[in-house]
This record gives sequence, C-alpha cells and structure tokens, in this order.
Amino acid sequence: MNYPLRYLLSNVLAKMGITITIHINCIYDEQAQVFIATSQDLHGLVLEAENLNSLKKEIKEAIPTLLRLNDKKSFSKISADILFKEHIVYA
Repeated sequence: MNYPLRYLLSNVLAKMGITITIHINCIYDEQAQVFIATSQDLHGLVLEAENLNSLKKEIKEAIPTLLRLNDKKSFSKISADILFKEHIVYA
C-alpha cells in the first residue's frame, strides 16, 4: 500500500511505515535546453539540469532535505527508495 504525500495524514502514516509517494513532473524546455522537475506534492521542489540523469541525481539529493525543511518533526528519520517511472507525452 502507498499513500500520496499531499493527502491528509500522510505524516502519520509514514511514521507507521506506510510507503508515501511523491509525484514529480519532469519536462524538457527546448528554449533553455534543460530538463525541469517540479512537484505539487513536495513544496519547494524546482530543479533543472542539462540532462535527465543529472536531474534524477539532483532529485534524489533534494527529496530528503525538502522533507525535513517542510515538516521537521514528522520526517526526522528519512529513508527513501526512489523509483523513476517514465511517461512521455507529446503535445
């Protein structure tokens, strides 16, 4: 079972060991020639990098830090397994 971070009581469920998911959107800005990651689930997550592998590395490093900054009490001990799922949409 997993539960989105943006939902009510996610902090309580995380303490109980339930997996909390964070949805992150990644886009490629052709004009700036960078990949950009943002998230409505994790306040403050706005990253950019020249390639997707670099962006993934930055995301992995930023998540624990942002969780601590957003709610220091609930996420004092953070353990994260990060899984990237690619979903490509052409518009």
